[in-house]
Amino acid sequence: MRYARRVTGLRAWWQQWKAKQRAEEDEREDEEQHMSRAEREFIHESVEGHTADAETGAHLGGINPNRLLGD
Repeated sequence: MRYARRVTGLRAWWQQWKAKQRAEEDEREDEEQHMSRAEREFIHESVEGHTADAETGAHLGGINPNRLLGD
């Protein structure tokens, strides 16, 4: 009997957790639909890239490092 309660409790917890994850994912998708193309690209880039750009820009005196890459 104890085992059955634990399994039932774990199953209920898992379903709640998955429902919360799905809701958060849907919310993020809705937010992305209202973003500009530049905003969507920014959030999909890595954090390391943004940090490197900021540090390089500071080193170059505020110049955007992407400008130096050309086409």
